[in-house]
Amino acid sequence: MRARRRREYWGAASVVECMLTVTEDAIQPLSLFEQLDAMMVGWLERNADRGGPVHPGVDASAVLIVADDAMPDVERFCDEWSMTVARPARGTIAVIAGPELAVRGFTTIAAMYRP
Repeated sequence: MRARRRREYWGAASVVECMLTVTEDAIQPLSLFEQLDAMMVGWLERNADRGGPVHPGVDASAVLIVADDAMPDVERFCDEWSMTVARPARGTIAVIAGPELAVRGFTTIAAMYRP
């Protein structure tokens, strides 16, 4: 009986050691692209069926302010969700265009990043 407890103890120690490794890896911050992507999936799961009628094939557009250093992540995000992003002039204004639901979700998510 005593040996059995000892094995359980060592087994638990191994699990804790393994969990520490996972935790250390998990503390890496998400990139802006990863944050936007995760938030879009969550938004779609919660709101896609509640946001009013969506017409397949209908595009929408939105104007957002995007910092220069965030633009590569925003471009990657838009590309992943079948949207386009363009800067019509110099500055921080970006025009997002694409499927209605994706644009609506992105604008909702982008509003959460306002200071």
